[in-house]
Amino acid sequence: LLRRLEPALAASRRERPDARPRVVHVVSSLERRAPALLDAAGQLRVDDALAPRAFSTTGAYATAKCAQLAYVQELQRRRGAELVSVAVSPGVVNTRLDRFLPSPQRAIAHVLKPLLLRTAAKGAETVLYAMSAPASVVAGAYPRPSAP
Repeated sequence: LLRRLEPALAASRRERPDARPRVVHVVSSLERRAPALLDAAGQLRVDDALAPRAFSTTGAYATAKCAQLAYVQELQRRRGAELVSVAVSPGVVNTRLDRFLPSPQRAIAHVLKPLLLRTAAKGAETVLYAMSAPASVVAGAYPRPSAP
């Protein structure tokens, strides 16, 4: 995906040589539920990451988001002089993901979601912050919402 963005990033650098283009990656707080992909030294635990286990859609999603966070930090480390890489979680946003739940759970979710989850507009605030905050504040960072 980044390779496909390269022409736009290059154009941005030409238009504003004083500013670094920014790549904002929308991730998820579910990354905390991923199996540990890195050891204490920060090295990828390939054997564990590839170990066969019962498939879980939530686990696969969490692992993908955890890998995305590692990518954000590595991109910032390698290319921080020319761009800003930042990960952001919009928080737990009231979406239609509950449409996949069985009917009884979907009915309960319909009642509770507006009370417990962030609105799409509130979720967008964190993303907008990542897009507009000073690069020195967000480069390689992971801003998260403070409250629903």
